[in-house]
Amino acid sequence: MMPPENELLEAVWEKAERKEENLKLAGELSRMPRQEGLDSFLWEMFCGTGIRHLYAHMTDILLLSFILMVLFFYIGLKMVGIGAVTASGAVFAAAPVLYAAIFYLSLVKEKQQQTCEQHMSCKYTSFYPMAARMFFNSLMGLGFDLGYACILAVRFQADVPRLLAMAFASLMIFSLLLVLGIVRGKKIAWGSAVSSVWIIGNLLLMGLAASWYRTLLEQVPVVLLEAAGVAAAFIYIRHLLLLCGQRQ
Repeated sequence: MMPPENELLEAVWEKAERKEENLKLAGELSRMPRQEGLDSFLWEMFCGTGIRHLYAHMTDILLLSFILMVLFFYIGLKMVGIGAVTASGAVFAAAPVLYAAIFYLSLVKEKQQQTCEQHMSCKYTSFYPMAARMFFNSLMGLGFDLGYACILAVRFQADVPRLLAMAFASLMIFSLLLVLGIVRGKKIAWGSAVSSVWIIGNLLLMGLAASWYRTLLEQVPVVLLEAAGVAAAFIYIRHLLLLCGQRQ
C-alpha cells in the first residue's frame, strides 16, 4: 500500500499537471484571432483547440456517461416491450440522457478539482471550453439518439419519422433550456437546474399520467416536432455563441 505522504504528493502533482494543461489550452485559445460567427466557432473547435484538449482527463466521465446511457436505453427497450410506455415516450425521455450525464458529471468533477475556475478566469476563454463541450455533447447525443430511435422503430415496427423527430426535438429543447439557464441566469447552476426540469418532468409524466402523456406524444404532428427541434437548435447555437462572448 502506498504511504499517505506519497499519495498526497501524487495528488498534488496530478493537480499541477492538469492546471498546466488548462493554462496551455487557455493560451492557445487566447492567441487565436477573435472572429465572430458559427463558422469561426466550428473552425476553432475542430482545427484549433481540438476535441482532445476539450475532453482531457475526462475518460472516466465519458465512460460513466455512456454506461448510464446504455442502461437507460436498455430500460426503455424493456418498458416498451411490456407495453409500459410507447416507443415515442421512451425516445422522448431518453434523448437528453447522454448530454446531461456528460455535462453534469464533468461539472461536478471540475468543481471538485477546482479546474472550472481556471477556465473561467481566462479573459478570452470565459465559458468558451464549456460552450465547446456543450456543442460536442449535443452532437454525440444526437448521433446515439437517432440510432436508438431506429432500433426501437425496427424492433417494435414504430413510425420511424416520428421517433427521429421525437429524439431530435427532445434533445434540442433540453440543450436550449441548459444554455438559456446559463446565459440568462448568469450561473452554471441555473442552467443545470432548468434543464433538469425537462428530464424529471418527462419521467414524472410517464409515471403519473402515463395514459394522457402517451396519447399526447402520439398526437403531436411530426412536422410540429421537426419545427420545434429546428427552432430550438437555432436558438441554442445563437446562445452558445453568446456564451463565448460573441455579439448577436
